[in-house]
Amino acid sequence: KENNKNVNTELVKVLPLDNDDINEVNELMNNHIKYTESAYVKNILDKFNADEFFKILPNDYAVIKKLIADFEKQGSANPKLDAFNKFLEVK
Repeated sequence: KENNKNVNTELVKVLPLDNDDINEVNELMNNHIKYTESAYVKNILDKFNADEFFKILPNDYAVIKKLIADFEKQGSANPKLDAFNKFLEVK
């Protein structure tokens, strides 16, 4: 988090991890340990503190995710494609 001053906040947001993010980070690290037997990553996982991690979310990606959710709510047959097309219209 000390590096926030080095982040271009016009393009991305720096966010804390939510529960889904924490679960994904834990799963990724556990898989890494499983396949590589990495003592380094095991040490990180053993001392895991979500407050020491953060998510970098590109602004355009956040817009696409919201558009996909909107099209899913509307019952779109292909919400990802519809969201992408709508995104291109706005750009």
